[in-house]
Parts: sequence; structure tokens; C-alpha cells
Amino acid sequence: MLDRQQFLKKMAEIGHEPTTQQLEKCDHYAAKLAQWNERIKLIGPATKDHIYMRHILDSLQFLDNVPRGTIVDVGSGGGMPGVLWAIFLDQPITLCERIGKKAAFLKTMVRELDLSSHCDVVPDDILNEKRKFDIITARAVTSISDFLDLTEHCLAKDGQYLLMKGGRYNEEIELATKNWSFDVELRDSLTEDNAKLVILSNTQRR
Repeated sequence: MLDRQQFLKKMAEIGHEPTTQQLEKCDHYAAKLAQWNERIKLIGPATKDHIYMRHILDSLQFLDNVPRGTIVDVGSGGGMPGVLWAIFLDQPITLCERIGKKAAFLKTMVRELDLSSHCDVVPDDILNEKRKFDIITARAVTSISDFLDLTEHCLAKDGQYLLMKGGRYNEEIELATKNWSFDVELRDSLTEDNAKLVILSNTQRR
């Protein structure tokens, strides 16, 4: 499988070559994602033959940018990046997903991948979450400005946002600065031209 081989090559290049157990979990996740995607939309049809590169690597390529602390993946959907991070990281990770069928998929993955010791699923809207988290992440959920509005109550003191954004990230950052002040760092994506990891810190409403 070329997609899987390319994934393994890239993981080795970024210094995160999976252990046997981690790779087995990635394989199980990829198979289940494809299976469930036939019943509920978890990934786009154009990417179903490129799960390892387009979704798994896309989530794992930024592991070195994830600080220690508690994490919430908002609108986790198919578990990207939250489930993948939980395979490789031992810190507490919450998967927040308000759509029931997608939350059911996440619960199945947490159980079958034996991640429940440090990963939990909240089948609810993030607006109802009472806890605070050191890291808030999301992949293709909404604009940066709207996302900050939805999640500011969940960000711990000195917390960070790690947001996977497409080619319009500059527009989103500029729009967000109308209501928010923050420090921003950008990391290039290995899987998609013009995509970035957008890291926001010192976030404050103007």
C-alpha cells in the first residue's frame, strides 16, 4: 500500500517512527475510519484512498509542537487530531464532538485502541464544557475568530491554541485580530500546500 509506505517514510523523516504497537493502532484506526465512513461522513470522498497521508500524517506531523498539559480536540469528528495524538502521547486528551454518530465512532476508537486511561469522549457542544485545558486544538472546524469565541471559556491560564488551517489562514488571522490580541507562530504542513499549524498564545479579547 503506497499510501502507508509514504506515511512511514515521512514519520521516520520527522523523527516519530511508530513502534510496532503504535503502527498496529494506526492500522486499526485507518481500517475502522474507512468502514465507518461508508455509513457516516467522517472524511471527504477524495481522501478515502489516502487515509495515512492525508489524515493520519496530517495529524501527527505536529507532535513536536504539542506542549505538555491537558488537551481538548474540539469538533473531533473522525478523531483528527485527537485520537492520533492519544496513540502517541500519554497526556490527558478529551475528544469533544456534539454529533452523536461521530461521538459513537470516537468512543469505539478509544475502547478498541485501549486509550481510555488518558483519553475520554464528551458527546456535547464545547459551549457546555466546564473544564479548562492547557491546549485547545481543532482541524477544519470553523474560522479562527469564531473558534476563539466558542472556546475562550475553556482555555487555561497560559494555555495555547494549536489549529490546523488551510490556505486562508492569513485571512482568518487578520479577521481574528479585530476582536482578539494574541501571539502567533506558524508551522508548515507536510501534507498540503499552503496549509499551516497556527499556534496562538497570550490570547485576550480586545
